[in-house]
Amino acid sequence: MFGSLQVCADSPELLDGLGDVYFCAGTSWRGGHRHVRPRIAAAAEAFGPCAAAALYRTEWFRHVGGFDERFFSYAEDVDLAFRLRLAGGRCIQVPDAVVAHVGSAVTGEMSEFSVYHLTRNQIWTFLKCMPWPLLWLLLPAHVLLVVATLVRARRHGRSRAVARGVRDAVYRVPEFWVARRAVQSRRRASVGEIAAALAWSPLTVLRRAPVLKPLPSVQPRPPLSQPAQKELSE
Repeated sequence: MFGSLQVCADSPELLDGLGDVYFCAGTSWRGGHRHVRPRIAAAAEAFGPCAAAALYRTEWFRHVGGFDERFFSYAEDVDLAFRLRLAGGRCIQVPDAVVAHVGSAVTGEMSEFSVYHLTRNQIWTFLKCMPWPLLWLLLPAHVLLVVATLVRARRHGRSRAVARGVRDAVYRVPEFWVARRAVQSRRRASVGEIAAALAWSPLTVLRRAPVLKPLPSVQPRPPLSQPAQKELSE
């Protein structure tokens, strides 16, 4: 995966996002959204790219099933990035790839539409992608996060959208539990590698900070053997 440095179309001196960040309790955000644009000297690793401007290797994209159409919008790129990481991939943020992004131009920032889909889809992503034993370890924190989201939404007049998102996510848990088996069957990354890719500090959540790490020297593992790749292409 390759991500771009995205700036706000209306304020190019501000970041729209510097790669997606995934917090261990099951929420994600565009790193550094509305922060002052920093100088990035070299490529670095993020959890995943914002799909508003990203590149994916075709064989990897096909191997993990591409975007999950059930998500429709919001967090669908985070879900894809998580599945690619489970398969052994990583995300490289390319500092020279700079784009202007108008976030939520169609749906409206923090609209009921966006809040509903983001709430629902983040629950599905956590359930489907978090590997054992991290799922059981972090499930209580995820439940607390959902409750906190509901409480916060009441203060901002968005409780109905959040409640609908939680309800619809829970309603389809059996379906996504089945999907989880297929996702986890492709996992080649170790639990430690996945844990290292997550953000663990609550301060990063409060600040919506970007989380970038130096690129490892080890090349990513191919998702498929050469014979399997040939068969897929045919």
